[in-house]
Amino acid sequence: MTSIPRNGPIRTVLLGAGVVAGTHIRALKTFDDIEVAAICDLDEPKARALSEPNGIPLTFDNLDAMLENVSPHVVHVLLPPSAHGNTVKRCLEAGCHVLVEKPFCISAAECRSVERAAIDAGCRIGV
Repeated sequence: MTSIPRNGPIRTVLLGAGVVAGTHIRALKTFDDIEVAAICDLDEPKARALSEPNGIPLTFDNLDAMLENVSPHVVHVLLPPSAHGNTVKRCLEAGCHVLVEKPFCISAAECRSVERAAIDAGCRIGV
């Protein structure tokens, strides 16, 4: 698990640069102790178009590269629901806490699987 710092900013990243990402950025910018460190989207130019005007320093088109290079404390998963389960589990395995857009997963079985991954990783999930 990536420990949330007691001193210094909470390093947060966004996974997905769609419409809802702007809402998350605006909300996160209201907190002095949160740093939005990167945006990741398969369409990296789309991520850059969102990051540059918002002062977000890094963009990626690959989740694993972002997790490795940024070491975020928290990942906001802003992807289509069909991608939530495996993506959230990957973030948890990397030791990140996760905030995921609703719906959480596409089945009860997938929800239980993600819950188990969070317990195993010692990380938290929010929806």
